[in-house]
Amino acid sequence: MENQKVQDFVNSLQNKVEKNFETLESYQTVEPINLFELSFPMHQIYMCLMLDLFIPSVTMTNHVLERLLKLAIISKLSRNQDETESEKIHDKFDCLPLAKIIEAAEEETVIDNEERIFLMKTVKDCLRNGFSHAETGKILQDIPDKMQMFKFSFSDPTKMEPVIVSRKVITGIGQQQINDFAEQIAFVYYKFIFELFHKIEKRIS
Repeated sequence: MENQKVQDFVNSLQNKVEKNFETLESYQTVEPINLFELSFPMHQIYMCLMLDLFIPSVTMTNHVLERLLKLAIISKLSRNQDETESEKIHDKFDCLPLAKIIEAAEEETVIDNEERIFLMKTVKDCLRNGFSHAETGKILQDIPDKMQMFKFSFSDPTKMEPVIVSRKVITGIGQQQINDFAEQIAFVYYKFIFELFHKIEKRIS
């Protein structure tokens, strides 16, 4: 019985891999020039996507984004510096919140203005703060709080009555909306970070 449970679980994973492999294959490996330490966390995101783990994928991508910007700035400014100065640079940028590290990244030409605007307006509030702090309102900011549904009676299932429900009251609705949103955005978000990673690598080389 236990062996069958294991086999069923393995089969479910295999089905997901077979479904997603062709789409994800070209994003399997990053080719770092400087930031080798990000190879493993980026591979973890790839594995999440392969197994349809969309919320973990978004959350991990948030981590990689912040780490990418911080490491890129630190790597660029520490070049040809002694150990003491390198530690000062690390301490200065490693503790910055996302908004300030995005601004610093543009100042140091790690990212361009268009990337800064996208990171500030789209990523910081909705994807990073929304998922990291589990704030439904930020994740679903473009979706109305209330929606129309229908109720019916088992005694007369043909008679349906419209009702307005709020995800703030029926929290399961909000969670399902988050699940759906994460599924839609997870791969798109990772592709953006994957491509940004390689752009930044060239800029700081």
